Amino acid sequence: MNIKRTYQRIRTIIFKQFYYCTVGVWNDTRRTYPVDFIKTINLFITSFLDKNLQQKASSLTFNTLLAIVPALALLFAIARGFGFQKLIESELFKYLPAQKDALEKGIIFVESYLEQSSQGIFLGIGIVFLLWTLISLTLNVEDIFNHIWSVKQGRPYYRKITDYTAMFLIFPILIICEGGLSIFMATISSDTIFSPLMMWILDILPIILTWLIFAATFYLIPYTKVRFKYALISGILSGTAFHILQWLFVAGQIYVSKYNAIYGSFAFVPLFLIWLHFTWLITLGGVGLTFSAQNIFSFNYKSKIANISNKYKLNITIVLTNLIVKRFENQEKAYSYTELANLTLVPIQLIKNIIDRLIRTKILVAIDSENECSIMDKRFQPAFDINKLSIGILIEKLNSNGNCQFLNNFDCNYNELINEIENINDIAHEHLKDKLIKDL
Repeated sequence: MNIKRTYQRIRTIIFKQFYYCTVGVWNDTRRTYPVDFIKTINLFITSFLDKNLQQKASSLTFNTLLAIVPALALLFAIARGFGFQKLIESELFKYLPAQKDALEKGIIFVESYLEQSSQGIFLGIGIVFLLWTLISLTLNVEDIFNHIWSVKQGRPYYRKITDYTAMFLIFPILIICEGGLSIFMATISSDTIFSPLMMWILDILPIILTWLIFAATFYLIPYTKVRFKYALISGILSGTAFHILQWLFVAGQIYVSKYNAIYGSFAFVPLFLIWLHFTWLITLGGVGLTFSAQNIFSFNYKSKIANISNKYKLNITIVLTNLIVKRFENQEKAYSYTELANLTLVPIQLIKNIIDRLIRTKILVAIDSENECSIMDKRFQPAFDINKLSIGILIEKLNSNGNCQFLNNFDCNYNELINEIENINDIAHEHLKDKLIKDL
Protein backbone atom coordinates (compact mmCIF):
# COMPACT_ATOMS: atom_id res chain seq x y z
CA MET A 1 0.00 0.00 0.00
CA ASN A 2 2.83 2.37 0.90
CA ILE A 3 4.64 1.49 -2.33
CA LYS A 4 1.52 2.30 -4.36
CA ARG A 5 1.05 5.59 -2.51
CA THR A 6 4.70 6.51 -3.04
CA TYR A 7 4.39 5.66 -6.75
CA GLN A 8 1.28 7.87 -7.07
CA ARG A 9 3.06 10.73 -5.30
CA ILE A 10 6.12 10.48 -7.54
CA ARG A 11 3.88 10.25 -10.63
CA THR A 12 1.95 13.34 -9.53
CA ILE A 13 5.17 15.30 -8.95
CA ILE A 14 6.54 14.31 -12.37
CA PHE A 15 3.33 15.32 -14.14
CA LYS A 16 3.22 18.66 -12.28
CA GLN A 17 6.83 19.42 -13.21
CA PHE A 18 6.22 18.41 -16.82
CA TYR A 19 3.11 20.61 -17.01
CA TYR A 20 5.01 23.53 -15.49
CA CYS A 21 7.94 23.17 -17.91
CA THR A 22 5.70 22.89 -20.98
CA VAL A 23 2.72 25.16 -20.19
CA GLY A 24 2.72 26.68 -16.72
CA VAL A 25 6.11 28.38 -17.01
CA TRP A 26 4.65 30.91 -19.47
CA ASN A 27 2.32 32.18 -16.74
CA ASP A 28 5.27 32.63 -14.36
CA THR A 29 6.52 36.23 -14.62
CA ARG A 30 9.43 35.85 -12.18
CA ARG A 31 12.77 37.05 -13.60
CA THR A 32 15.00 34.30 -12.22
CA TYR A 33 17.64 32.23 -14.02
CA PRO A 34 15.86 28.85 -13.58
CA VAL A 35 12.59 30.26 -14.95
CA ASP A 36 14.36 31.99 -17.87
CA PHE A 37 16.31 28.80 -18.61
CA ILE A 38 13.15 26.64 -18.73
CA LYS A 39 11.40 29.21 -20.97
CA THR A 40 14.40 29.35 -23.31
CA ILE A 41 14.63 25.57 -23.68
CA ASN A 42 10.83 25.32 -24.08
CA LEU A 43 10.75 27.97 -26.82
CA PHE A 44 13.88 26.53 -28.49
CA ILE A 45 12.38 23.03 -28.79
CA THR A 46 9.04 24.44 -29.97
CA SER A 47 10.72 26.63 -32.61
CA PHE A 48 12.99 23.80 -33.76
CA LEU A 49 10.00 21.52 -34.36
CA ASP A 50 7.46 24.08 -35.62
CA LYS A 51 9.86 25.69 -38.10
CA ASN A 52 11.09 22.32 -39.42
CA LEU A 53 14.79 23.07 -39.05
CA GLN A 54 15.71 19.47 -39.85
CA GLN A 55 14.36 19.84 -43.40
CA LYS A 56 15.92 23.27 -43.80
CA ALA A 57 19.31 21.86 -42.78
CA SER A 58 18.92 19.27 -45.56
CA SER A 59 18.13 22.05 -48.05
CA LEU A 60 21.21 24.02 -47.02
CA THR A 61 23.34 20.87 -47.26
CA PHE A 62 22.36 20.51 -50.92
CA ASN A 63 22.95 24.22 -51.63
CA THR A 64 26.34 24.09 -49.91
CA LEU A 65 27.34 21.08 -52.00
CA LEU A 66 26.69 23.14 -55.13
CA ALA A 67 28.52 26.18 -53.79
CA ILE A 68 31.53 24.56 -52.17
CA VAL A 69 33.78 24.51 -55.25
CA PRO A 70 33.01 28.15 -56.24
CA ALA A 71 33.51 29.17 -52.58
CA LEU A 72 36.91 27.48 -52.40
CA ALA A 73 37.75 28.95 -55.82
CA LEU A 74 37.07 32.48 -54.56
CA LEU A 75 39.05 31.75 -51.40
CA PHE A 76 42.08 30.46 -53.32
CA ALA A 77 41.85 33.19 -55.97
CA ILE A 78 42.14 35.87 -53.29
CA ALA A 79 44.87 33.89 -51.49
CA ARG A 80 46.86 33.65 -54.73
CA GLY A 81 46.77 37.41 -55.05
CA PHE A 82 48.44 37.70 -51.64
CA GLY A 83 50.75 34.70 -52.22
CA PHE A 84 49.18 32.72 -49.37
CA GLN A 85 47.57 29.77 -51.17
CA LYS A 86 49.62 27.14 -49.27
CA LEU A 87 48.84 28.89 -45.99
CA ILE A 88 45.11 28.75 -46.77
CA GLU A 89 45.37 25.04 -47.57
CA SER A 90 47.17 24.26 -44.31
CA GLU A 91 44.69 26.34 -42.29
CA LEU A 92 41.71 24.54 -43.87
CA PHE A 93 43.26 21.14 -43.15
CA LYS A 94 43.93 22.21 -39.56
CA TYR A 95 40.49 23.75 -39.06
CA LEU A 96 38.57 20.87 -40.68
CA PRO A 97 40.59 17.76 -39.84
CA ALA A 98 37.53 15.53 -40.18
CA GLN A 99 37.19 16.48 -43.86
CA LYS A 100 40.77 16.02 -45.07
CA ASP A 101 39.74 13.70 -47.94
CA ALA A 102 36.89 15.99 -49.03
CA LEU A 103 39.20 19.02 -48.99
CA GLU A 104 41.85 17.25 -51.05
CA LYS A 105 39.26 16.34 -53.69
CA GLY A 106 37.82 19.84 -53.53
CA ILE A 107 41.22 21.45 -54.07
CA ILE A 108 41.72 19.32 -57.20
CA PHE A 109 38.35 20.51 -58.53
CA VAL A 110 39.21 24.10 -57.62
CA GLU A 111 42.51 24.01 -59.52
CA SER A 112 40.69 22.76 -62.59
CA TYR A 113 37.88 25.31 -62.08
CA LEU A 114 40.30 28.25 -61.83
CA GLU A 115 42.27 27.05 -64.84
CA GLN A 116 39.16 26.80 -67.02
CA SER A 117 37.58 30.01 -65.70
CA SER A 118 40.65 32.10 -66.49
CA GLN A 119 40.66 31.33 -70.21
CA GLY A 120 38.78 33.18 -72.94
CA ILE A 121 35.02 33.45 -72.67
CA PHE A 122 35.02 31.25 -69.56
CA LEU A 123 36.63 34.08 -67.61
CA GLY A 124 33.45 36.20 -67.53
CA ILE A 125 31.05 33.26 -67.37
CA GLY A 126 33.07 31.62 -64.60
CA ILE A 127 33.07 34.74 -62.43
CA VAL A 128 29.32 35.27 -62.94
CA PHE A 129 28.54 31.63 -62.11
CA LEU A 130 30.84 31.74 -59.08
CA LEU A 131 29.22 34.85 -57.62
CA TRP A 132 25.68 33.66 -58.45
CA THR A 133 26.24 30.34 -56.67
CA LEU A 134 27.63 32.00 -53.55
CA ILE A 135 24.99 34.72 -53.46
CA SER A 136 22.23 32.12 -53.97
CA LEU A 137 23.49 30.14 -50.97
CA THR A 138 23.77 33.27 -48.84
CA LEU A 139 20.27 34.41 -49.81
CA ASN A 140 18.90 31.03 -48.80
CA VAL A 141 20.75 31.19 -45.48
CA GLU A 142 19.39 34.68 -44.77
CA ASP A 143 15.83 33.62 -45.66
CA ILE A 144 16.00 30.67 -43.25
CA PHE A 145 17.54 32.78 -40.48
CA ASN A 146 14.79 35.39 -40.97
CA HIS A 147 12.17 32.62 -40.93
CA ILE A 148 13.48 31.43 -37.55
CA TRP A 149 13.28 35.03 -36.27
CA SER A 150 9.78 35.44 -37.81
CA VAL A 151 11.05 38.31 -39.97
CA LYS A 152 9.00 38.47 -43.17
CA GLN A 153 11.07 41.03 -45.06
CA GLY A 154 14.79 40.65 -45.77
CA ARG A 155 17.47 43.17 -46.60
CA PRO A 156 16.94 45.58 -49.51
CA TYR A 157 18.82 44.52 -52.65
CA TYR A 158 21.46 47.23 -52.33
CA ARG A 159 22.20 46.05 -48.77
CA LYS A 160 22.48 42.45 -49.95
CA ILE A 161 24.99 43.41 -52.65
CA THR A 162 27.18 45.49 -50.34
CA ASP A 163 26.95 43.21 -47.29
CA TYR A 164 27.54 39.96 -49.16
CA THR A 165 30.38 41.34 -51.28
CA ALA A 166 32.13 42.64 -48.17
CA MET A 167 31.68 39.26 -46.47
CA PHE A 168 33.07 37.32 -49.45
CA LEU A 169 36.16 39.55 -49.54
CA ILE A 170 36.79 39.94 -45.81
CA PHE A 171 36.38 36.29 -44.78
CA PRO A 172 39.40 34.99 -46.78
CA ILE A 173 41.52 37.84 -45.45
CA LEU A 174 40.56 36.93 -41.88
CA ILE A 175 41.63 33.32 -42.48
CA ILE A 176 44.96 34.55 -43.85
CA CYS A 177 45.46 36.84 -40.85
CA GLU A 178 44.57 34.04 -38.42
CA GLY A 179 47.06 31.71 -40.13
CA GLY A 180 49.77 34.38 -40.08
CA LEU A 181 49.09 35.06 -36.41
CA SER A 182 49.38 31.35 -35.59
CA ILE A 183 52.73 31.11 -37.39
CA PHE A 184 54.00 34.26 -35.65
CA MET A 185 52.99 33.01 -32.20
CA ALA A 186 54.46 29.56 -32.88
CA THR A 187 57.76 31.22 -33.87
CA ILE A 188 58.11 33.43 -30.81
CA SER A 189 56.89 30.72 -28.43
CA SER A 190 60.02 28.65 -29.09
CA ASP A 191 62.30 31.59 -28.19
CA THR A 192 60.64 32.89 -25.01
CA ILE A 193 60.08 31.76 -21.46
CA PHE A 194 56.32 31.96 -22.11
CA SER A 195 56.40 28.92 -24.39
CA PRO A 196 53.81 26.83 -22.41
CA LEU A 197 51.45 29.80 -22.33
CA MET A 198 51.92 30.43 -26.05
CA MET A 199 51.31 26.78 -26.84
CA TRP A 200 48.13 26.84 -24.77
CA ILE A 201 46.97 29.97 -26.62
CA LEU A 202 47.73 28.29 -29.95
CA ASP A 203 45.65 25.29 -28.91
CA ILE A 204 42.69 27.35 -27.75
CA LEU A 205 42.81 29.91 -30.62
CA PRO A 206 40.87 27.77 -33.19
CA ILE A 207 38.12 27.17 -30.63
CA ILE A 208 37.83 30.87 -29.81
CA LEU A 209 37.82 31.72 -33.51
CA THR A 210 35.01 29.21 -34.05
CA TRP A 211 33.00 30.79 -31.23
CA LEU A 212 33.42 34.24 -32.77
CA ILE A 213 32.50 33.03 -36.29
CA PHE A 214 29.28 31.45 -35.04
CA ALA A 215 28.48 34.49 -32.87
CA ALA A 216 29.06 36.88 -35.81
CA THR A 217 26.86 34.69 -38.03
CA PHE A 218 23.99 34.74 -35.53
CA TYR A 219 24.42 38.48 -34.94
CA LEU A 220 24.86 39.81 -38.49
CA ILE A 221 22.86 37.65 -40.89
CA PRO A 222 19.26 37.93 -39.54
CA TYR A 223 17.65 41.17 -40.69
CA THR A 224 16.55 42.16 -37.22
CA LYS A 225 18.05 43.60 -34.06
CA VAL A 226 19.97 40.78 -32.34
CA ARG A 227 21.51 41.37 -28.92
CA PHE A 228 25.16 40.44 -29.06
CA LYS A 229 25.24 38.77 -25.63
CA TYR A 230 22.69 36.17 -26.76
CA ALA A 231 24.50 35.68 -30.08
CA LEU A 232 27.77 35.20 -28.16
CA ILE A 233 26.28 32.64 -25.76
CA SER A 234 24.78 30.71 -28.67
CA GLY A 235 28.05 31.07 -30.59
CA ILE A 236 30.02 29.51 -27.71
CA LEU A 237 27.57 26.60 -27.41
CA SER A 238 27.37 26.04 -31.18
CA GLY A 239 31.14 26.39 -31.63
CA THR A 240 31.75 23.86 -28.86
CA ALA A 241 29.22 21.46 -30.42
CA PHE A 242 30.97 21.92 -33.79
CA HIS A 243 34.36 20.98 -32.30
CA ILE A 244 32.80 17.95 -30.61
CA LEU A 245 31.38 16.96 -34.02
CA GLN A 246 34.86 17.36 -35.51
CA TRP A 247 36.37 15.18 -32.80
CA LEU A 248 33.72 12.49 -33.28
CA PHE A 249 34.35 12.35 -37.03
CA VAL A 250 38.14 12.22 -36.59
CA ALA A 251 37.89 9.59 -33.85
CA GLY A 252 35.38 7.58 -35.89
CA GLN A 253 37.51 7.33 -39.03
CA ILE A 254 38.80 3.90 -37.96
CA TYR A 255 35.23 2.56 -37.92
CA VAL A 256 34.37 3.43 -41.52
CA SER A 257 36.13 0.55 -43.24
CA LYS A 258 32.73 -0.70 -44.47
CA TYR A 259 32.21 2.59 -46.29
CA ASN A 260 35.62 2.21 -47.91
CA ALA A 261 34.72 -1.31 -49.05
CA ILE A 262 31.44 -0.09 -50.62
CA TYR A 263 32.38 3.32 -52.04
CA GLY A 264 36.12 2.90 -52.60
CA SER A 265 37.81 6.24 -53.28
CA PHE A 266 34.44 8.02 -52.94
CA ALA A 267 33.96 6.89 -49.33
CA PHE A 268 34.42 10.50 -48.19
CA VAL A 269 31.21 11.61 -49.99
CA PRO A 270 28.54 10.13 -47.65
CA LEU A 271 30.63 11.04 -44.60
CA PHE A 272 31.05 14.59 -45.87
CA LEU A 273 27.30 14.93 -46.47
CA ILE A 274 26.52 13.65 -42.97
CA TRP A 275 29.08 16.07 -41.47
CA LEU A 276 27.68 18.95 -43.53
CA HIS A 277 24.11 18.16 -42.47
CA PHE A 278 25.02 18.07 -38.78
CA THR A 279 27.01 21.30 -39.15
CA TRP A 280 23.94 23.07 -40.53
CA LEU A 281 21.79 21.55 -37.77
CA ILE A 282 24.18 23.00 -35.20
CA THR A 283 24.11 26.38 -36.96
CA LEU A 284 20.32 26.56 -37.26
CA GLY A 285 20.00 25.31 -33.69
CA GLY A 286 22.24 28.20 -32.60
CA VAL A 287 20.02 30.68 -34.46
CA GLY A 288 16.95 29.19 -32.79
CA LEU A 289 18.64 29.37 -29.38
CA THR A 290 19.54 33.05 -29.92
CA PHE A 291 15.95 33.82 -30.91
CA SER A 292 14.57 31.90 -27.93
CA ALA A 293 16.87 33.50 -25.35
CA GLN A 294 16.09 37.01 -26.63
CA ASN A 295 12.32 36.59 -26.96
CA ILE A 296 11.18 34.51 -23.99
CA PHE A 297 9.24 37.46 -22.52
CA SER A 298 7.36 37.90 -25.80
CA PHE A 299 5.63 34.56 -25.27
CA ASN A 300 4.45 35.00 -21.67
CA TYR A 301 0.83 33.86 -21.20
CA LYS A 302 0.89 32.35 -24.71
CA SER A 303 -1.63 29.63 -23.77
CA LYS A 304 -4.02 32.25 -22.37
CA ILE A 305 -3.46 34.64 -25.28
CA ALA A 306 -4.50 31.86 -27.68
CA ASN A 307 -7.88 31.78 -25.89
CA ILE A 308 -8.21 35.50 -25.07
CA SER A 309 -11.77 36.83 -24.79
CA ASN A 310 -13.06 39.44 -27.24
CA LYS A 311 -13.86 41.82 -24.38
CA TYR A 312 -10.34 41.65 -22.88
CA LYS A 313 -8.72 42.00 -26.29
CA LEU A 314 -10.91 45.05 -27.00
CA ASN A 315 -9.83 46.64 -23.71
CA ILE A 316 -6.15 46.21 -24.64
CA THR A 317 -6.85 47.51 -28.16
CA ILE A 318 -8.45 50.72 -26.82
CA VAL A 319 -5.58 51.29 -24.37
CA LEU A 320 -2.93 50.85 -27.08
CA THR A 321 -4.82 53.14 -29.46
CA ASN A 322 -5.14 55.74 -26.70
CA LEU A 323 -1.37 55.67 -26.03
CA ILE A 324 -0.53 56.05 -29.73
CA VAL A 325 -3.08 58.85 -30.25
CA LYS A 326 -1.82 60.83 -27.24
CA ARG A 327 1.77 60.49 -28.45
CA PHE A 328 0.68 61.89 -31.81
CA GLU A 329 -1.33 64.69 -30.18
CA ASN A 330 1.67 65.73 -28.08
CA GLN A 331 3.89 65.69 -31.21
CA GLU A 332 6.25 63.16 -29.62
CA LYS A 333 8.12 60.30 -31.29
CA ALA A 334 5.78 57.48 -32.28
CA TYR A 335 5.78 54.19 -30.36
CA SER A 336 7.22 50.94 -31.71
CA TYR A 337 6.14 47.39 -30.88
CA THR A 338 9.00 47.04 -28.40
CA GLU A 339 8.33 50.34 -26.64
CA LEU A 340 4.63 49.56 -26.25
CA ALA A 341 5.50 46.14 -24.80
CA ASN A 342 7.95 47.66 -22.32
CA LEU A 343 5.45 50.37 -21.31
CA THR A 344 2.33 48.23 -20.93
CA LEU A 345 3.99 44.89 -19.97
CA VAL A 346 1.74 43.22 -22.53
CA PRO A 347 3.48 40.36 -24.46
CA ILE A 348 4.84 41.71 -27.71
CA GLN A 349 3.18 38.98 -29.79
CA LEU A 350 -0.26 40.12 -28.60
CA ILE A 351 0.65 43.78 -29.21
CA LYS A 352 1.82 42.93 -32.73
CA ASN A 353 -1.41 41.06 -33.42
CA ILE A 354 -3.54 44.00 -32.24
CA ILE A 355 -1.49 46.69 -34.00
CA ASP A 356 -1.52 44.74 -37.28
CA ARG A 357 -5.31 44.53 -37.04
CA LEU A 358 -5.56 48.28 -36.41
CA ILE A 359 -3.40 48.87 -39.50
CA ARG A 360 -5.67 46.64 -41.62
CA THR A 361 -8.71 48.62 -40.43
CA LYS A 362 -6.91 51.88 -41.31
CA ILE A 363 -7.03 53.16 -37.73
CA LEU A 364 -3.21 53.24 -37.60
CA VAL A 365 -0.49 53.47 -40.21
CA ALA A 366 3.14 52.30 -40.03
CA ILE A 367 5.74 55.01 -40.59
CA ASP A 368 9.38 54.75 -41.59
CA SER A 369 11.99 55.08 -38.86
CA GLU A 370 15.47 56.47 -39.45
CA ASN A 371 17.23 53.71 -37.48
CA GLU A 372 14.80 50.93 -38.33
CA CYS A 373 16.66 47.63 -38.67
CA SER A 374 13.93 45.15 -37.81
CA ILE A 375 10.18 44.75 -37.95
CA MET A 376 9.94 45.35 -34.19
CA ASP A 377 11.37 48.84 -34.71
CA LYS A 378 8.48 49.97 -36.90
CA ARG A 379 6.54 52.90 -35.47
CA PHE A 380 2.88 53.83 -35.72
CA GLN A 381 0.66 56.87 -35.76
CA PRO A 382 -3.07 57.46 -36.32
CA ALA A 383 -4.31 57.14 -39.90
CA PHE A 384 -7.61 58.72 -38.83
CA ASP A 385 -8.47 62.25 -37.68
CA ILE A 386 -7.96 62.00 -33.89
CA ASN A 387 -10.67 64.66 -33.38
CA LYS A 388 -13.18 62.27 -34.95
CA LEU A 389 -11.79 58.95 -33.72
CA SER A 390 -14.23 57.80 -31.05
CA ILE A 391 -14.59 54.49 -29.24
CA GLY A 392 -17.75 53.81 -31.25
CA ILE A 393 -15.99 54.33 -34.59
CA LEU A 394 -13.08 52.16 -33.42
CA ILE A 395 -15.41 49.29 -32.45
CA GLU A 396 -17.41 49.68 -35.67
CA LYS A 397 -14.28 49.50 -37.85
CA LEU A 398 -12.94 46.49 -35.93
CA ASN A 399 -16.26 44.66 -36.22
CA SER A 400 -16.60 45.36 -39.95
CA ASN A 401 -13.00 44.43 -40.79
CA GLY A 402 -12.74 41.34 -43.00
CA ASN A 403 -15.06 39.61 -45.44
CA CYS A 404 -18.78 39.92 -44.75
CA GLN A 405 -22.18 39.46 -46.43
CA PHE A 406 -20.89 36.88 -48.90
CA LEU A 407 -23.31 34.09 -47.83
CA ASN A 408 -26.23 35.13 -50.01
CA ASN A 409 -28.69 32.43 -48.91
CA PHE A 410 -27.93 33.01 -45.24
CA ASP A 411 -28.25 36.80 -45.57
CA CYS A 412 -31.60 36.52 -47.37
CA ASN A 413 -33.11 33.90 -45.08
CA TYR A 414 -32.19 35.68 -41.86
CA ASN A 415 -32.27 39.30 -43.02
CA GLU A 416 -34.80 40.48 -40.41
CA LEU A 417 -32.92 38.87 -37.52
CA ILE A 418 -29.58 40.27 -38.74
CA ASN A 419 -31.05 43.80 -38.95
CA GLU A 420 -32.44 43.46 -35.42
CA ILE A 421 -29.00 42.37 -34.12
CA GLU A 422 -27.31 45.32 -35.82
CA ASN A 423 -29.89 47.75 -34.35
CA ILE A 424 -29.20 46.37 -30.86
CA ASN A 425 -25.47 46.87 -31.41
CA ASP A 426 -26.02 50.42 -32.64
CA ILE A 427 -28.06 51.22 -29.52
CA ALA A 428 -25.40 49.63 -27.27
CA HIS A 429 -22.67 51.75 -28.84
CA GLU A 430 -24.69 54.96 -29.13
CA HIS A 431 -23.25 56.44 -25.92
CA LEU A 432 -19.71 55.74 -27.17
CA LYS A 433 -20.18 57.58 -30.47
CA ASP A 434 -18.95 60.91 -29.19
CA LYS A 435 -16.36 59.63 -26.67
CA LEU A 436 -13.03 60.37 -28.36
CA ILE A 437 -10.07 58.07 -27.85
CA LYS A 438 -7.77 61.01 -27.13
CA ASP A 439 -9.97 62.16 -24.27
CA LEU A 440 -9.79 58.90 -22.30
